[in-house]
Amino acid sequence: MSNQTTKDHIKLLAEVDVVLKQSKYFSGQGQWKKSKQLLLDLLEKYPLATYPKEVFSVQVLLIEILTYLPPMDEAEQALKLASETFEKHQLSDPFKWKLLLAKALMAREFDRTQEAISYSKEILASLALIKDKELICKAYFRLGVSLQAVGEAEEGIKMLLQSLSVAEKNQILHLLPKIYYALSYLLFYEKIYDKTHYYLNKTIEAAKAINAQLSLSYAYHLQGSLHTLYQVDYEAAYECYLKSAKIKEAINYYKGLTLSYISLSNVCQELNQNKKAIYWLEKGIEVSKKDASLIISYEYISNLASLHFFNNNTEKAIAYLTQLSEQEVYQKSYDKLADINNTLVECYKKLGDYKLAYYHQTKVIEYEKLDIERGQQKRVQALQLEYEATKKAKEALEIEVQKRTEQIEKDKKTIEKQAHYLEELIAFKSSFFTNISHELRNPVSLIISPVQEILQGRYGQLNPLLEKKLQMIERNSTELLSLIEEILMLAKLESDKLTLHHHPTSLLTFCKRLYASLEGLAQQKQIQFDFHYQGNPQLTVQLDQTQTAKILNNLLINAIKYTPKHGQVNFNIHTTKEALQFIIKDNGKGIHPDDLPHIFDRFYQSQHSDHIKSFGIGIGLALVKEVSKILGGQIQVESQLGEGSIFTFTLPLVKSQTTTQIIQIETQDTLSATSKITIPEHHQQYTVLIVEDNPDMQQFIQEIIAPHYSTYTANNGNEALAILKDTSKNINLVISDILMPELDGLSLLQIIKSTEQWASTPVIMLTALATEDDRINALTIGVDDYLIKPFSPNELVVRSLNLIENYHKKQKWLSKNKEIPTTYTSANQEWIKKIEGLIKDNIDSKQLNIGFLADELYISDRQLYRKVKSITGLTPNKYILEIKLQVAKKLLEQKVYYTISEVAYAIGFETSSYFSKVYEKRFGKRPGDYFKNDRSHRSN
Repeated sequence: MSNQTTKDHIKLLAEVDVVLKQSKYFSGQGQWKKSKQLLLDLLEKYPLATYPKEVFSVQVLLIEILTYLPPMDEAEQALKLASETFEKHQLSDPFKWKLLLAKALMAREFDRTQEAISYSKEILASLALIKDKELICKAYFRLGVSLQAVGEAEEGIKMLLQSLSVAEKNQILHLLPKIYYALSYLLFYEKIYDKTHYYLNKTIEAAKAINAQLSLSYAYHLQGSLHTLYQVDYEAAYECYLKSAKIKEAINYYKGLTLSYISLSNVCQELNQNKKAIYWLEKGIEVSKKDASLIISYEYISNLASLHFFNNNTEKAIAYLTQLSEQEVYQKSYDKLADINNTLVECYKKLGDYKLAYYHQTKVIEYEKLDIERGQQKRVQALQLEYEATKKAKEALEIEVQKRTEQIEKDKKTIEKQAHYLEELIAFKSSFFTNISHELRNPVSLIISPVQEILQGRYGQLNPLLEKKLQMIERNSTELLSLIEEILMLAKLESDKLTLHHHPTSLLTFCKRLYASLEGLAQQKQIQFDFHYQGNPQLTVQLDQTQTAKILNNLLINAIKYTPKHGQVNFNIHTTKEALQFIIKDNGKGIHPDDLPHIFDRFYQSQHSDHIKSFGIGIGLALVKEVSKILGGQIQVESQLGEGSIFTFTLPLVKSQTTTQIIQIETQDTLSATSKITIPEHHQQYTVLIVEDNPDMQQFIQEIIAPHYSTYTANNGNEALAILKDTSKNINLVISDILMPELDGLSLLQIIKSTEQWASTPVIMLTALATEDDRINALTIGVDDYLIKPFSPNELVVRSLNLIENYHKKQKWLSKNKEIPTTYTSANQEWIKKIEGLIKDNIDSKQLNIGFLADELYISDRQLYRKVKSITGLTPNKYILEIKLQVAKKLLEQKVYYTISEVAYAIGFETSSYFSKVYEKRFGKRPGDYFKNDRSHRSN
């Protein structure tokens, strides 16, 4: 391209830019003819072949201008020319979107609203690629007004608000009046009058700022309608309609002017100012003569004739009615002609001309007769058509029934096959979710537990850099475990096995704890994290703390995660008479409009490249949605891309008659996780059998147990039984996995506990199966203890120590009291279960002791002592403590309570510190450890 050609092209671009801006300005003032001429002059000046892109841009704007200049033939022709330019010169996507926008505009003008919606959505589907903000703004605008036209006003308002957001953010000032007005128009017809008033004021303000006379006239007119229908202030309405009319007169907008004159006339009639009403109607007729496209309606002239009649201008009334009856468009409208002649009868009667009155009365009878005959004829035709349609439908139905019957027979076997396959698929899916726990927990255990051992200094002191890396491994392994829990949670939801536990809860304390648990995370990201509680601070409600905490933790962590450095997250709690409302608001990156409807869908992934990296595997928010439904609540989200999100979680408010204490979460337990465990010397004579099919896990458990006990290993239940049968090996404790080949752990447990020679041998089930059903199965069979992978080495050693110590004491006591039967009879089992039931029923009572149990069982304290010791190996007091700790263990694992203190009080301990000390001594794990996991929920 030569220098001269380049200069000419630059000059053209500058000229086109200036003309387009001028054209838009004149259009805003209602000077469409002037705007049109500017564009036509430009098109005549520059050849299409040389400058196709510039010519196309002018053609597209011309289409918009011509829609204001009826008839629409020229606009249609302009659209055709623009389409030809696009196709012939193979213009790229930006021009395609402009053409689609023009097509949407024309489709809406010709009442092809669904087409307009389709074109607008096609543009917005490429939102991420469009750089022209004005085009995006117009696409949202066109979609909004089109949706309103098909009765979807709520969605239309949302799209207009999107359009407004783009216009305000990018300072597209010439579109602001149109958008504000469209919003006020939709809100008006939705009867949301306060917001209508707000956006009308914004329209007027924006229109005055850029001298957009047309938008200003529209706003004044709608303001008049607001005064008429909502405020019933006809004088104020009159002033607004008058302002609108004066602007339209100044810009020669005849179509809109006619509407203003009719509105002025209607208001005058309401004010009983009939002469002024006639004046405005006649002005409307006069204006209509200036625009051939305007047709004055029947109601308009009929109303004018009636006004003249009541104001004794009978001759004028007759003239208008005669003019109306002679219009070709009404010649076959017999109902309208009957009404016209009926009014003429009254007019001539008023003038005393009964001859003409009689004549028009005969016309009334004639037209009414014709109208009746036409109605009858239409009914006959309709019946005939209905009969024929019914006959055809019947014949078609018979054919269809025959086809369907044949198809049903043909498909029956296929359906049966599919049903069978579906059953297999559901069974496989259930099995998959169960087995995935075992398959994933084993390797996670073999990561977390050894790392914890190393961090606790078991293998020597670490340098700071290595310690930091190991902490990262531990943290991410815990994250992985949390993800496994979410997958298993889905399985529970699908099988309807999620059990709710509602308890009296101090709402303020509960929310403060959630907030406090995440303050550190927010500070780490340098985010302002605010807490606001609006309601009764003493309010106690029935709440499933565990599930509610899961939902709120997920939402709060998401908010912190997606909020940038120095951003803000608000945690707001509101209460009403019926509901609790938790609102989490952030000013982070927001959610893409395309993703918003799907964020609660399972495994949903964003299709937008800038958002994909932020999504997880799509479980967290799906769980939030489903758990909220089970709780009887609902979850809602609002989001603006680039501005942030608001999640609102609402729950029914159920007040509790029981008050709860406000208890601080203990920051540390009495015993340290790294405290040294002392194993009595006599324990070295005992032998532990480890039953585990995973070689690495088997080796890891053996490394933990071997320093304290002799060990044997087995790969499955059958190998374990072979070792147990070898009396020379004298097994004193069995540690067994559950899922194993050949003979699984539960079957092994069943055999051990039902065989007299092994029945008193303690068994620990060490398993990855964490569901409540698995634990219940093991407990029902008679397991002495169970641990869920991953576990800490200390925990396993402590539990082994306690079970072997109890076993040792029982054997020692029985050897001294040989008269006491040692067999595990069913009667003994029933008796000990009865005692267990008594303890659980009175677990928080201060009267629970050996004397209380003896009185309830009608035996002496000494008899109770001897029998409990012979069956369990424990004294009654230690057995009471054991049952209390087992109940506490279940409460902690199920997260029935939210603090250590609440668990301690629930099982009859007076202080949480003593409870923590006893619990860690028994299980090798601090009660506080159960609450830490709640703070590491993952989310999508």
